[in-house]
Amino acid sequence: MKTLRFILICFISLMIVLPVLAAAPDTEKIAYVTWKNDSSTINLMNPNGGDHQILLRRSGKINQLAWSPNGEKILFCADRNGTHDVFIMDADGSNVKPVFDEMIYKREPIWSPDGKQIAFVAYSKIANNYNIHIASADGNYIEPTIQTHRLGGDPSGSPDGTKIAYVISNVKKREIYVFNLETKESKRLILDKNPHYILPRWSPLGDKIAFYSSGLHKENGIYTVTPDGFNQKLVVSTDISFVSALAWAPNGKRMVYSKSVKGITQIFTVDIATGRTMQLTQDGVNIDPVWYDPASTSLPVKPNSHLLTSTWGNIKAE
Repeated sequence: MKTLRFILICFISLMIVLPVLAAAPDTEKIAYVTWKNDSSTINLMNPNGGDHQILLRRSGKINQLAWSPNGEKILFCADRNGTHDVFIMDADGSNVKPVFDEMIYKREPIWSPDGKQIAFVAYSKIANNYNIHIASADGNYIEPTIQTHRLGGDPSGSPDGTKIAYVISNVKKREIYVFNLETKESKRLILDKNPHYILPRWSPLGDKIAFYSSGLHKENGIYTVTPDGFNQKLVVSTDISFVSALAWAPNGKRMVYSKSVKGITQIFTVDIATGRTMQLTQDGVNIDPVWYDPASTSLPVKPNSHLLTSTWGNIKAE
């Protein structure tokens, strides 16, 4: 009896001391942000728009969510003592904390395919420009890597970890480039005299890059293009509505995006094959959806572990 009691006490002590590991959702979910009454919430919903749940409520504005590849963590941006900064939380909304010790303006965080690094956009004193920076997931800095200029950025990593698509932007045009992490060379994705392309998003298979076009010379809408810049295809027209966020479903068959509806931003999905859309949100301003599916945690494109170590982890500014 005394032995059993001793074992129970040891077990309970271990339960108290050992941290509870964050758990990913066990069903397919879309995380998104709602702005309402001077506060923000990070929420979950099913891909059909049902079962809305609030994970985190915070005063001020939250934006730019990024779900970790294993579904256990979510990056987001929010105000930190007057500075737009990057935070991390568990997938259930707990353990919220800033990623970095240093408070400087940061935006648009993304994860590396193996979840060990993150990239984000920030001003670099070294380069005297806005750059995409790469850091370890615990917030240790790696030097700035890709110059984007003040209005550019919006990085999206290829699923094999070898490239990053991003935007270079000025007042007159917005262009998508692809940076090769092995050769450290950038190449413009789409050759166009009057480009106005934003939100590059690499498909889960790596065979397409989705983007949004809002130029006068081209129908407003969400398009896909192959990584060599050819075979452009209109997925869905958005008329005069502005698309502010875009993400793939992990199975590559649908996309989720946010666009303005009568001046208020709501979230939609679109079927890639048919172009059929579905509105998922109605109340408040709803932005920045990202999609997680536990069935797709084993990525269809296996990241190259050597390249992730030698490029995402150790690349330096030229």
